Amino acid sequence: MSIQSIDRAFDIIELISRNPQGITLSEMANALSLPISTVYRIAADLVKKGYAEKNAALNTYKIGSKFLMLSSPFLVNLELKTEAHPFLMELSGQVGFPVFLAVMMDHEVSYLDKVDSRQMPGEYSIIGQKRSLFTTSLGKSLLFNHSEGDIRNIIEEKGMIPYTLYSITDPEVFLKDLGKCRERGWSSDNQEDRLDFRCVGVPVYGHADTIVAAISCSWDKSFFGSIDPEEMALKVRGCADRISEHLISQSH
Repeated sequence: MSIQSIDRAFDIIELISRNPQGITLSEMANALSLPISTVYRIAADLVKKGYAEKNAALNTYKIGSKFLMLSSPFLVNLELKTEAHPFLMELSGQVGFPVFLAVMMDHEVSYLDKVDSRQMPGEYSIIGQKRSLFTTSLGKSLLFNHSEGDIRNIIEEKGMIPYTLYSITDPEVFLKDLGKCRERGWSSDNQEDRLDFRCVGVPVYGHADTIVAAISCSWDKSFFGSIDPEEMALKVRGCADRISEHLISQSH
């Protein structure tokens, strides 16, 4: 399909979306100053792929269900960020360090939210970025409910890229480390993703013990001697538990 055809397809999609009651081919052709044959061909492709629906009786077109399917993860993540943010604010105020919220997308860590802290204000922006499941405490937490077979398949798909000299690149070593994280209920990143930074993470659960997200807290090397990762993890876990309880109660 040419670039012009793509532009026309988007024009038709936008036009259909502005007419929830339905719109005919001739109305689309007139509104966009396009030949009706061109509109028919593009509309037929959109119907075929589920991006538009045709009412054969009225000969009108509406937005298709495919858009709902595509937007659903975005809307879920937006709601998750909105619901979790007050708890993240509370945790950051309590611990004095940045806290993060992330989900798994395309077998990667996808950051949804970050709350800065008095100790490390605005150090860097990470919202929307993606990181490895294997080097971050968030990623490890998001893998808690995955089987060994699933994890090995993800490793084969994504590889184990070393970001620092501390990054784990051996699948067997990673699986052993993940097992320890599961047993204690929280994960750790000891300079595995960024040099001079440590992090602890905890899963956030939804219905039926499904992991819907993870939260974490990070601090730099100037605090290595004064921060006990286990004590920090208890605070992060308390926040994660409250978010989980809130999400489950909101869904009833």
